[in-house]
Amino acid sequence: MKSITLFTARHRRGFFVLSAIFALLTVCLMATGCAAPTWLTDAGTIISLVGTSFASIASFIAGLTGNTALAAALAVVSEWIAKVQTEIQDIENLVDQYNEAPNPTLLADIEAACADVQTNIKQDFSNLGLPAVILNVIAGIAGLALEQLEAWSSLFPALAAKPGDKVSFVTPMNKKQFKAAVNAILDTTTGDVEVDAALAKVKRL
Repeated sequence: MKSITLFTARHRRGFFVLSAIFALLTVCLMATGCAAPTWLTDAGTIISLVGTSFASIASFIAGLTGNTALAAALAVVSEWIAKVQTEIQDIENLVDQYNEAPNPTLLADIEAACADVQTNIKQDFSNLGLPAVILNVIAGIAGLALEQLEAWSSLFPALAAKPGDKVSFVTPMNKKQFKAAVNAILDTTTGDVEVDAALAKVKRL
């Protein structure tokens, strides 16, 4: 027993280095091998919430449709919302298919669809003549949705990573955080009676 104690004491530095290496390997495995299951588990919640946030924008726009002066501009925004919602639904369907039968082709399709919807979310409406108070609500919620999708998409390289590859990704907001961020925009008083009335009618997440 004494000899074991002496051996351990004599080589304690070596044991420390060895334990550090094993700890590092564990972290690396978590960053690569476990990224896919977590990504797939979280996908449904993240994509669904993004879709719900665009439903909130749609509800807000619907509350402004009585303004005939803005009718044409609001129609353009409504078309954009419908397009984004369709693309989000397509991503949800692709993720469901991938969960049932994972394959590289479906994964590539999901990545491409996600890139397309991110591009479309970035559409600029500043040239439509909409008041800043309306644009701020649209851009604010759309920006939160875009950040979620960009964070989620950052895990694609991790899914394709080989052992030893260095990967980095952005952690999306959790369900509670995202809801709170969207609701904060909906709860903000703008000082415009019509806009504030439309915001008040929107169902909170």
